[in-house]
Amino acid sequence: MTMRVAGLWIWPVKGCAGLRVDAVDAGHFGPEGDRRFMIIDAEDRMVTQRDEPRLATIRPMATGDTLQLEMPDGRTSGPLAANGSLRTVTVWKDDVEAVDCGDAVAGLLSDALQRSVRLVRMSSGYRRPVSRRWAERDADTSFTDGFPWLLVNRSSIEALSRVAGMPLQPERFRPNLLIEGAPAFAEDHWRHIQIGPVKFQVAKPCTRCRVITLDPMSGKQDAPRLLRTLAEHRQDGQPVFGQNLVHLNEGTIRVGDAVQLNEAA
Repeated sequence: MTMRVAGLWIWPVKGCAGLRVDAVDAGHFGPEGDRRFMIIDAEDRMVTQRDEPRLATIRPMATGDTLQLEMPDGRTSGPLAANGSLRTVTVWKDDVEAVDCGDAVAGLLSDALQRSVRLVRMSSGYRRPVSRRWAERDADTSFTDGFPWLLVNRSSIEALSRVAGMPLQPERFRPNLLIEGAPAFAEDHWRHIQIGPVKFQVAKPCTRCRVITLDPMSGKQDAPRLLRTLAEHRQDGQPVFGQNLVHLNEGTIRVGDAVQLNEAA
């Protein structure tokens, strides 16, 4: 069976619900429209589902080039402030220059999460580099945990579902790329691949956190043992699943595109 792209996602706001799409452009920072926005707390630090599972219930709505957010109660944000104040925000250990998206959306988000938060977008001219410990060449990323892309394999999801004793959906792992046609965990051994016109370095396995134990629609924990199960059945007792990628050129990837090994890259 030919390996191909079975699904594509972007996650416009870090930690919030995603958008399943038919095509995605690989731009400078990775998937266009992916994690360019982030919710921050009163200390300008990132807020994610690790500490705020209700983020899963905040849903992006793309209208042309405009992003709006739908709250759990059905309220929606208006147009986000285009020229807000600059702030320095923290993503893990990185200090990143960002633009505040205004009081209106901050108020809606604070109501939804019952805590004081704000929404920011990464400054257009700011560069956040991927660690050269893993990347073969200079590359930048947005408000990701560290890499522009995450790939998961449908066969690997099915294998994990069997040992976990429950059906697992791709969205639980918050990928950008879902591929099919490869044996379970074949991706562990890849170093370079090409998807459609875009070449990738397979940088490192993704070490998972408690977010995979949460239902991706509700944010409620429905698989409390999944991390332990993953660690018991994976590499060196580590809960790794999926592969972090760095793209080597720009282009458009579409559902149905072929996936090829390219070890000579």
